[in-house]
Amino acid sequence: MPCGIGSAWVQWGGMSVSAEGRCAPCPGAPAGIVEFSRGAWDLLDRRAIADIEAIGGQALVRELAGALLADVPARLAKAQAAWAAGDLAGVAEAGHSLKSSLGQVGANAMATVCERLEEEAEAGAPQRVSDLLERLVAEWARVEGVLRTLRSGTG
Repeated sequence: MPCGIGSAWVQWGGMSVSAEGRCAPCPGAPAGIVEFSRGAWDLLDRRAIADIEAIGGQALVRELAGALLADVPARLAKAQAAWAAGDLAGVAEAGHSLKSSLGQVGANAMATVCERLEEEAEAGAPQRVSDLLERLVAEWARVEGVLRTLRSGTG
């Protein structure tokens, strides 16, 4: 029996979120997708994760999360190094590559920051680039925790 929509529960794709922000499988829903608090789902698009899981199960979700955890810090460092060297083309390139990778796992807010970073770097807007780099680092700190949870397969 699926959960009802009301003040206590909101259902999405086999998951329910209580008013307190705790997730749990809906009764009768298929097992699988990692459970998160409502705040975590604000950082990743559930559909993207569900699509990845449908293709390769939890193993693929864990593998992609692990790959991003290994790759994103290096790309962020590359963007920051390019910024420090005054290389706006390098910043734009790093923003572009990050945008693509993050979009694949539904880290849409972070991917949007990367897209803006790329655009502002290409436009030669140094103050906006600086602000966006700071925002990108802060957003990564939030997304990184969710990816660690996905990689471990726990919620």
